Amino acid sequence: MPDMTTPLSILVDLRAAQFNGDRGIPAFSQSLALELCRGYPEHRWLLLHDTRWPSPGRADELAACGAWRTAAELEADTGCRIDAVITGCFFLPHHRCDADFLLPRWLRLRQPRRLGIVYDLIPWLFPRRYLAGERVRRQYGEGLRLMREYDRLYAISPCTRRDTIRHAGVDPGRVHCIDGDIDQLKRDLIHLPAATT
Repeated sequence: MPDMTTPLSILVDLRAAQFNGDRGIPAFSQSLALELCRGYPEHRWLLLHDTRWPSPGRADELAACGAWRTAAELEADTGCRIDAVITGCFFLPHHRCDADFLLPRWLRLRQPRRLGIVYDLIPWLFPRRYLAGERVRRQYGEGLRLMREYDRLYAISPCTRRDTIRHAGVDPGRVHCIDGDIDQLKRDLIHLPAATT
């Protein structure tokens, strides 16, 4: 993460959370965004979404600690400082989201510190099952190339970290492991009496 002692303007790309928002990558990226916003309220949190798609499941909770913005709004607001961008997912091949969608030119020109979450590399490890189509294979390849260029990557498990280093060829010093179960709601459930029976 960047130096969190000085107030920063941080853009969290939550467009992946607009698909299947109650599970997997979308659920994790929303939980992580909430934990970060609540844990570091002194920073300015910008939450990137796309109005063409349904709102993320926890949009109201997120709105209480961050400001929702679209790519068009951020591009037009040339005075908006963005110190860091957190990409919640590099691979949205079924929604025609290529590298320019994930990191558009207007954002690259602002030169933010690039931080990314790596959920897994399952499609890369099983290409015949997940990357059979040419378009999907090309888009996944673009996302993988972009992921390799990021300043820091945060894998959600030791296994994902190893895969990112071994199979994606990322320098081990740039890949860190974070707890995949960062959602406080899940932690609270563990302490309920029904959870122990």
